Amino acid sequence: MVFDADGEGPSPPALFVGGSIHHAGGIPINKIARLDDPVWSVVGEGTDNDIFAMAVFDDDGPGPNSPALFVGGTFSEAGGKNANHIAKWDGESWSPLGTGLNNDGVFSLAEFDSDGPGPDPPALIVGGNFTTAGGKPANGIAKWDGRSWSSLGSGVGGSIAIVVALTVFDDDGSGPGEPALFAGGTFTTAGGIVVNGIAKWNGVKWSSLGIGLGGGGAEGGADTLAVFDADGAGPDSPALYVGGGFDSAGSVDAFNIAKWDGAEWSALGAGTNQTVSALRVHDDDGAGPNPAMLYVGGAFTMVGGLNTKGIAVWSGDAWFPLGEGMAGSSWSVMTLATYDPDGPGGEPSLVYAGGSFRSADGLVVDGIAKWNGESWRPVGVGTNDTIVALTTYDEDDSGPIPPALFAGGFLDEAGGVVTHGIARFDGTEWSALADGVDGVVNALIAFDPDGPGGTAPVLVAGGAFISVGDDRTIKKIAMWDGVSWSPMGSGMTGGPPTSAVTSLAVWDRDGAGPDPPFLYAGGEFTFADGVLVNRIARWTGSTWAPLGSGMNDDVLSLAVYDPDGPGPIRSALYCGGTFTVAGGRQASRIARWDGSEWSEVAAGVIANLGEARVYALAEYDVDDDGPILPVLYVGGKFDFAGGSPAKYIARWNGKSWSAVGTGMNAWVLALGLFDADGFGSSPTKLYAGGLFTAAGGSSANHIASWDGASWSPLGSGLENNVLAFSVFDPDAMGPESSSLYVGGAFTAVGEMSSSHIAEWSVSVPSGDLDYDCVVGVSDLLILLGDWGPCGDCNDCPADLDGDCSVGVKDLLILLGNWG
Repeated sequence: MVFDADGEGPSPPALFVGGSIHHAGGIPINKIARLDDPVWSVVGEGTDNDIFAMAVFDDDGPGPNSPALFVGGTFSEAGGKNANHIAKWDGESWSPLGTGLNNDGVFSLAEFDSDGPGPDPPALIVGGNFTTAGGKPANGIAKWDGRSWSSLGSGVGGSIAIVVALTVFDDDGSGPGEPALFAGGTFTTAGGIVVNGIAKWNGVKWSSLGIGLGGGGAEGGADTLAVFDADGAGPDSPALYVGGGFDSAGSVDAFNIAKWDGAEWSALGAGTNQTVSALRVHDDDGAGPNPAMLYVGGAFTMVGGLNTKGIAVWSGDAWFPLGEGMAGSSWSVMTLATYDPDGPGGEPSLVYAGGSFRSADGLVVDGIAKWNGESWRPVGVGTNDTIVALTTYDEDDSGPIPPALFAGGFLDEAGGVVTHGIARFDGTEWSALADGVDGVVNALIAFDPDGPGGTAPVLVAGGAFISVGDDRTIKKIAMWDGVSWSPMGSGMTGGPPTSAVTSLAVWDRDGAGPDPPFLYAGGEFTFADGVLVNRIARWTGSTWAPLGSGMNDDVLSLAVYDPDGPGPIRSALYCGGTFTVAGGRQASRIARWDGSEWSEVAAGVIANLGEARVYALAEYDVDDDGPILPVLYVGGKFDFAGGSPAKYIARWNGKSWSAVGTGMNAWVLALGLFDADGFGSSPTKLYAGGLFTAAGGSSANHIASWDGASWSPLGSGLENNVLAFSVFDPDAMGPESSSLYVGGAFTAVGEMSSSHIAEWSVSVPSGDLDYDCVVGVSDLLILLGDWGPCGDCNDCPADLDGDCSVGVKDLLILLGNWG
């Protein structure tokens, strides 16, 4: 059900999803979740048992309260409060509706105004399997007016008398009659008269729709109802469409779906071969030329003679499948809704389908999917398992395809697509890299084998895999050129059975000299191309070569660092890990390679308890290109760096170690850099991720930023470990700025879902042109300096109203946000 929790407030409507669910987007929920696609979040404490029905209703009419979301089901508590089978969510908290209903539960809800334009306000009609409402007799159906419960005549009856569907329909079209309430279910009588599965309530009495529905067994009848005008603006009136488990409607053969025009029944072609559970009218191109159609969901495998699993559309004349339909051990579509995920944006609304299916159009969707007019897509998903590595890579170099974000790790699915260890994200959708790899990807890097030469860059993936697709010659490392995988020599071998490539770096060892940059790989392996390399190797372009005698234990991180920036000292390759010897020399978990020999980095790092480890390295220049020289930041598991206290993170300036504030309270596993305002005045910051929950003595759940002086949390952080960072701009040269993408083992950000990957961006007030979070004199000067038409509309930050010119309107916006 679509519901706007803050009414006239700034938040757009969201899609609320209920059922027998325990998780949504990886976060724990109690039967109900909120979707601001693609982000899932909890709805308070939820309910203690299943939800079967939802409706939006304003229970105080013209009073001060906004409409609320009402839910019905088999629960007895909502938000920790007693709420017998029905409850109200006002956007902030749950409340019961009096003493609720007895017996088994509520299965349908609808708003109905029994006297139309008369003085009585609308009421909430509740259908289900109960005999009392608010302690008063009410057989299967009752009315809530916002204060008290009452019955609808004598209700419904039969051996299994349950109301499972409700809707409002004006069955005489432009005639004098007011719209009436229609109820469907397993009942055989309503108000004491025979109705057979469907009945009409006009506000005073019950009546039948011909002889009703037949067949389908004891539980046959109407399960779902919808009003649909098949010819749109044409002369025909809307009709009531009924889905369920029946084989006749009136005296007409109608298999599981039928049409009632107010006077007689008719079939929809050959109908379906199994139960219809959901109906929804939807126009997939909004205001475009296509007419609205009736979307039909259920447990069927055939509709109108067509093979389709669980979902189809009826145009008014013919049946059409929707893609390949649903699949899984059960593929029933139980509910349908129309929702616009971009709110007031320009995109049309989409159809969302919920049920017991596992996949749609071959994509893994786990019970909910959306139809974009052409194909089914998953909802609100990142990856199904931990992300260990992130990087950006431009597959066609400077061609028309923009760079994409690549993720590696334990993932077998991303965005519903089967991916096997590695996946590509273009800012909107995930895709696989051919067949992927047969194991874990631990490291990713873009690499141009011939530097400024004519060869295009490739994406290099390192990990614990021993084949790519059917190619078992590719071991632990491979290259992806945007189309296919290829080996790098014979790869890596040796070490423990699960040995892997864990880190990659590109370094130009002779700077401006004639040699191109080389690729370096570190890990747990002992051989590369059959040559003894001891955990680190260099790719020459055709084969692997050792770096001296290598290390005595694992290499976990690699980075290039130049301690004097543009000065005469050349950069060097720094390695971190669990080793204590590098090139035959003592080197406590960190070492430096200058292109010909290894050297220690002062006394390295040590831990009070257990083995010290260096997991992350990053060069960071606190003032970007200012006078302060860059520093190498080192993260991991240690308590001392160079003999001085440093809790899990330290910095090396080329000569000595120092602490980074008071450090963290647990391991640092990843480091990254991000300039939140792009070309603005704010400098780049260092970002740290890991096991920690505090940085600099303040709460920071698994992620924090460092500005050169102090640590800051990123909102409420994440609920589990952060393992990777990458900066990515989904619209490339478009107006949107880059964001920091974060990967790891987490499935939530605060109370929102974020399945192993999340995006962090910094928003600034309109008019804050220098990105200092204050709109003031400096911003005014920037705006006045840019006065006049914009040369490039995509790169005109002072154009606040988006008309490609800086003028009076922009000045008024800036002054309106002053402060």
